[in-house]
Amino acid sequence: MNNKEAAQIIRTAVLKEEGKNEYSDQDIKIALEIAAELLDSHPEHKIISREEYKKLARVGILNTSVRAYNRGNSDYSQHVIQPWSIWIDWNLNPWDADIVKRVLRTKQGESRLLDYEKIIHICEERIRQINCEHEQE
Repeated sequence: MNNKEAAQIIRTAVLKEEGKNEYSDQDIKIALEIAAELLDSHPEHKIISREEYKKLARVGILNTSVRAYNRGNSDYSQHVIQPWSIWIDWNLNPWDADIVKRVLRTKQGESRLLDYEKIIHICEERIRQINCEHEQE
């Protein structure tokens, strides 16, 4: 059994309901032993749960060709965690999301001072909105 065959057996065994897969218990045992050996020989690889995988994919950490590049002069695509991932995971409102974006980015040709001035301006507007909401209560 080669590694590709072992991976297919494991995939099938995990995805199908118990008792309905086409592989014997012995095949599955051998495939799992191969998987364990591969993981032992490659400690940089880790097994994660399907739930964890789905969450990482949902926030854009895994399987995202659209995150491999960016438009304009920002450098988001050079980082594993991009602002979008934080926005989604933390369910940020547009104001907080804009602040996170400005903190994380490095935009060629713009000074960091301008970024911080923009952040202050955004914060002042958000404070104004919150004060208005409190006055209406």
